[in-house]
Amino acid sequence: MDRLNFMVCPHETTNNPDKWFLFAQYMSMNCSFRVGFEMSFDFADFHENLSNADLVYANPNDTVKLVREKGYKPLAHPEGVYDEVVFVANTAVDAPNLASLNGAEIHTVTTMLPTNIGMQVLQKASIVPGQFVNQASWLGVVAAMRDNTAEYGFLYKDTYDALSDMNKESVQRFHTSEEHAAFHSLLLGPDHIDKAEEILRVLKGMHATDQGREVLSALGVTNWLPITNGEFTQMLDLAAAYA
Repeated sequence: MDRLNFMVCPHETTNNPDKWFLFAQYMSMNCSFRVGFEMSFDFADFHENLSNADLVYANPNDTVKLVREKGYKPLAHPEGVYDEVVFVANTAVDAPNLASLNGAEIHTVTTMLPTNIGMQVLQKASIVPGQFVNQASWLGVVAAMRDNTAEYGFLYKDTYDALSDMNKESVQRFHTSEEHAAFHSLLLGPDHIDKAEEILRVLKGMHATDQGREVLSALGVTNWLPITNGEFTQMLDLAAAYA
């Protein structure tokens, strides 16, 4: 029996990684092949071993790279779950709002797609910021606020939501995007494209079984939806728009 090596974006395994073992087990029980979950310790480990992955649940940045550079096929994404950006300000800034960002210096992780989401929000609002200052990580943006070296910044919403109370008190959140333009994706490696239809059939049927609903609940997902060409093109366009 074939075995697909399954890897998951480390952002999604920091809390309760067992849910992904349950997902892999469910897929193994309902497909004509086995799915083995290979957990990554961090992003360095994840990226180092991606070449060995047959099935991947990836963030938007890695999704775009895997499709463009490695020929992976985008299969499905969780219904109603999107990657968004939180606009934050130093706590010393008085009543920040989007208009405050006209000509302002914005700290962010410039290489990550949430930055493009933030830029898209500003463009739609006809707001032209000043320069963008790159931080090595989203927590680096928080640190710049706390150290009073930054007034404004973008934070990946998932990172903001997971911040400790102390770190959340270091910033003011004044806007959250609702672009619905990017999402984590389940991708299939080029050597197993023939299994795409079977995997999609199992994913789409999960909500109809007791065990499937149990796994979905553990993942915090209501259902899996096939990725349409339009949805994926929108994400590709977003990735390229502010490159």
